[in-house]
Amino acid sequence: MKTRRKHAGTTVVFLCGMVAGVLVARVFLSTRQPAAAPPVPVEGKQTAVEPAKDAGDSAVVALNQEKARLQEEIDGLQQQLREAKDQLLRSLLKEQLAAMAKENANLDASTMWFTGIARVQAARGGWFGGFEESIELGVDIVRLGDAGVDIVLEALDDPESSEEEKEMATGIAVFVPHKKALGALLSNNYILERMDAGERLPRVAYQLARLPPEDVAPYAAALRQLAEDNPSVSAAEEVLALLAEMGI
Repeated sequence: MKTRRKHAGTTVVFLCGMVAGVLVARVFLSTRQPAAAPPVPVEGKQTAVEPAKDAGDSAVVALNQEKARLQEEIDGLQQQLREAKDQLLRSLLKEQLAAMAKENANLDASTMWFTGIARVQAARGGWFGGFEESIELGVDIVRLGDAGVDIVLEALDDPESSEEEKEMATGIAVFVPHKKALGALLSNNYILERMDAGERLPRVAYQLARLPPEDVAPYAAALRQLAEDNPSVSAAEEVLALLAEMGI
């Protein structure tokens, strides 16, 4: 990875140096005008032959045209550099995701959860305070499917879970579209204690918009009641509309 970045940086420096060298050379050559011819003596008069009046203007026009062409070349090279950089970043990201998936491929849900929590805790105090590690843990949970959701909900109900674990579990559960996560928004004690209806209804709407009707049907009555009891919450109307659209 470091080698690829070094190569990308060397390419940028080389191209910029090449463009700068071409620009300086061409501008220098364009400004070197041939020396004016000496006055030609004419019999009977001491009059010099004047150069064409538009010679200076033509040189300026030619110089400006050359500068414009060079600027167009520079813009094209800069665009190529941006595209190359974007491609490099995409390649590096794919490599990292592939390595992460391979590393976690054989981990069971419980091990993955506790390993992920440990990474988040170890990153606290850094620039991003464990944000990147939290995203990675959420991705792992989604990839595990039912087993991932189960381990998150177990963390919410486990009296031995730390407050930090429960907060992390809540954050993941409400963003993972899953029928069990939807049920947790309606009945999990930890979530009910810390999120009022105004906070839960937008997450409920998020879940409804991403789940099939058969996953939502068991909770239809409770969902409708929650929305009708809190008409002042803007998401309540959305929840009722989604239920009606599903026909449940």
